Amino acid sequence: MNRHFTIAIKSMNKNRITFYATILLLISGILGCGTSKKEKREIAVDTAKVYLTNTACADAISVLEDAGRDQKDAKYLQTLASAYACRGGYSALTFYGVNLPKISVTQEQIFGSLTMFSTSGMIDPEDADYNDLLLAINILAYAGDVSAPTVAARAEVFSANEAGDINLQNLYMLFTILGKYLFYYGNSDPSTGTKGGGTAANGNPNGFSNGCFYDYNPSNATLKALIDVARASGTLGSCTSTATGSPKLQALPNANTVKRMCQGVVLLNIFIDILSNTTLPDDSAMDSVGEVKSLFNALCSDGIYSAYVGDLCNMRSQISCETNYATAPESDKLEAYFFIMFETLFN
Repeated sequence: MNRHFTIAIKSMNKNRITFYATILLLISGILGCGTSKKEKREIAVDTAKVYLTNTACADAISVLEDAGRDQKDAKYLQTLASAYACRGGYSALTFYGVNLPKISVTQEQIFGSLTMFSTSGMIDPEDADYNDLLLAINILAYAGDVSAPTVAARAEVFSANEAGDINLQNLYMLFTILGKYLFYYGNSDPSTGTKGGGTAANGNPNGFSNGCFYDYNPSNATLKALIDVARASGTLGSCTSTATGSPKLQALPNANTVKRMCQGVVLLNIFIDILSNTTLPDDSAMDSVGEVKSLFNALCSDGIYSAYVGDLCNMRSQISCETNYATAPESDKLEAYFFIMFETLFN
């Protein structure tokens, strides 16, 4: 009896939400040509929010896109990003209630803890959920129609409150997508967050055996020697001298490998930019996340490493990254970045 009552209530709630959304759309239709583009977007945003409360992600996307994008409308862009993230399986409630508490309070374990998120189990480099979340992140990264997706550039377009809200919303989605990326290419054990420990038994179904992100063999002899020494020292976790790289990151400058490695570079750099230039919530996990920013910046400016990754530390454009590092010997820098950043930060 109780089960049927619960089902009935859920059905009523769903119908009520659909009713509200329909009313808003009817209002928009009645107003018709007398409605400005701004007013149409406002109605679309309100309608989309109603759809999103019922996880009707595709309906929310449709009504927002039909209203037409405005790169200067913060509320519209945030709602559009939420709609695509919703279609990608992301929920702010799940992030706050389930995944945020999993973020480690120690800097050394932060990246591993992201792979323990309930949303991290990516099984394909062209995963639809991953691509939708990536689209949502880019909507906010380029909000304001900025040429460079940085906190500073967006601050010139939006008010302080608008820019701050955009940055924090994007930061939380970046936590989530980095969890997917690190899980997949770092072959993580989702029960412990250990790089190179993924097996079907512990919840990683990909069947990979890699302990490193990449099979490092750069053409630059000095860089190769640097990598070989670090791998032999045991300071890179599972990425030892005998460990292999991800089977999905192979043979630079292969175009797919360049694309996928550039995704990692761009996502991490945008993540660090927000960490470096945004006031974070008062939380112990966020304090440790701030330490990641400090380590990243130290590695970028290190006298030994900067010659190999200095320019990549500021790369936030996927198109520019794929263009600039598409051929050897420039593609060596992608190897250097992954060795210096991903193997060190996720060890």
